[in-house]
Amino acid sequence: MFESERSRKAAKASCMHAAAAGLFVLMCPGLALAETGGLETLWLPIVNFTLYGILLVYLYRRYGASLVRQRSIEIKEQISKVATTLSEAEHQLETVQSRLSDIDEEKAELAKRYEEEGVAMSAAIAKNAKRQAERIAADTSRQIDAELQQAKKMLHNEAVDKAAAIARSKIGSDLSAEQDRLLRRSVVQEFIVKENS
Repeated sequence: MFESERSRKAAKASCMHAAAAGLFVLMCPGLALAETGGLETLWLPIVNFTLYGILLVYLYRRYGASLVRQRSIEIKEQISKVATTLSEAEHQLETVQSRLSDIDEEKAELAKRYEEEGVAMSAAIAKNAKRQAERIAADTSRQIDAELQQAKKMLHNEAVDKAAAIARSKIGSDLSAEQDRLLRRSVVQEFIVKENS
């Protein structure tokens, strides 16, 4: 397709050059005759001009056409690159503008989310602190109960020891040795029964 189009353009250009040269050849002798009166003085400039025209057309087709074609291809490529770059820049601009329009919404969403997280964290901290305080109170209560039980046992033991001492001293003077032994045994058994319960 390109070859036929190129050959058609070349043929068209050749026909145009040939027509221009033929018109010039036809007109120049008439003009020269009108001014000088002789046709023979005009043939040398006409041949010279025709050869010059043929040389120009040959050089243009040989070197100039390919340079012009190459330059037009380069310009088209540069235009396509610039168009691509421009479309990418416009796309990036649209993306940035859409992000800028969404920033206020994102900022509001972030503020709301951080506020909700802060409320949730403060509730969790308060709940943990309450649980820890309850645990400390329970531990303290257990410790106090244990110490009270131990103190009661100590007081009970001291009371028993003092009561026994007082009873021994009172009874020891009034009792015989056999009665003293039986009394001690019954007190010890009573004390063991109380300790076990």
